[in-house]
Amino acid sequence: MKYSPVPVLLMLLATFAGCQYIGNDTSEEKAIVPQAPPPAMQVEGYAARAERLENIINATGSLLPNESVGISPERAGKLTDILFRESSQVKAGDLLAKIDDQELVAQLTKLKVQERIAMREEERAIELRKIEAIPQDEFERLQNTREQIQAEMKLLEVQIQKTEIRAPFSGLIGLRNLSLGAYVTPSESIADLQQTDPLKLEFDVPEKYMRQVNKGQKVAFDIVGFDQPFEAEIYATSVEVTPTTRTFKVRARSSNPNGLLRPGNFAKVEVITGVNEEAIMVPSDAVVPSIEGQKVFVARSGQVVQKMVETGIREGIMIEIVTGLMANDTVIVSGLLALSDGMVVKVSNLVDYNTHLN
Repeated sequence: MKYSPVPVLLMLLATFAGCQYIGNDTSEEKAIVPQAPPPAMQVEGYAARAERLENIINATGSLLPNESVGISPERAGKLTDILFRESSQVKAGDLLAKIDDQELVAQLTKLKVQERIAMREEERAIELRKIEAIPQDEFERLQNTREQIQAEMKLLEVQIQKTEIRAPFSGLIGLRNLSLGAYVTPSESIADLQQTDPLKLEFDVPEKYMRQVNKGQKVAFDIVGFDQPFEAEIYATSVEVTPTTRTFKVRARSSNPNGLLRPGNFAKVEVITGVNEEAIMVPSDAVVPSIEGQKVFVARSGQVVQKMVETGIREGIMIEIVTGLMANDTVIVSGLLALSDGMVVKVSNLVDYNTHLN
């Protein structure tokens, strides 16, 4: 019996087509199977909170004596006495040094003799004038002679007084510049006298703070070598801004009863111009600069929310957020470069304030 090849060929084609259909159907089923969402990114967060923040202007300055003067004579002469100890306290009016006055004293002695003679002659003239034994002009000449002698005496007394060099105010006298026996003139200083209680604190402040710095404000300052801060009170500000530095000078006074501080000490100054009791503070590393401005990433309901913010005062590693955040917002502080708006995240750790300060 002979078999035709046509039916066999048709059966093979049908089988192949069925297999192809089954294969296509399986791949389509695999294509529509939903994929698992990517795992949430682990991040650290910081709970923004309202805190007390002082608005502080930082500056540097120097301590100055409240008063300062070079001790000099009013008239030239030989230095015959030095009556102070170097680096010691003196009181106003204390005699500090003496210029040779022997010649002046001798002249004054001579005039005193002349005064006595003139007064006796005037007394006789008064008696003679009563009986008109001498003319009026002679009597007036004798009076004028006595008055002229007394005027010369007063002038010499003033000159002798100028040979005494006295302290104009109480303070600390420094190192002397001249020795006993030296010829000194009014242009030379024997020593410097400085009033060190109180002391002046002088510092420069940028012009943008001019309206925030006023008389009566308290300032704190630190001095190298001392653990405790010191306090001063502003009493004056300069009337002009220095064009080269765009700053203006401020002066404050600080009491110095124990003499711990000295003129010339370098000071780090803080001026408190205001206090915000509810300032929103976050770590400065959490603020990311961008073309649009500064932004932070907030974790909310397991997703990243990008927020544009305005920053304010920086205090250590923390920075004030003026607008854009609220208290208790969870600000992301790690993996910032990998974050984007709407990204799924999980806050694995909340960093506290003390951790960031350290």
